[in-house]
Amino acid sequence: AAQRVSGEARVKLPELPWGSMAGMRNFLIHEYDDVDLAIVWNTVSVDLPPLIVSLEKFFR
Repeated sequence: AAQRVSGEARVKLPELPWGSMAGMRNFLIHEYDDVDLAIVWNTVSVDLPPLIVSLEKFFR
């Protein structure tokens, strides 16, 4: 979904790692047999919560 976000929205939320989010999605989809579950868990437990906060603030 990160790849579908408009350039205008990306400019309004520059703190979000748009490229990394798209890259993670692509890796999980295309390289699923090489996925390191520790990295996925770290992303979900450490990196995702601040992203959710930023998006919630943006959409209020």
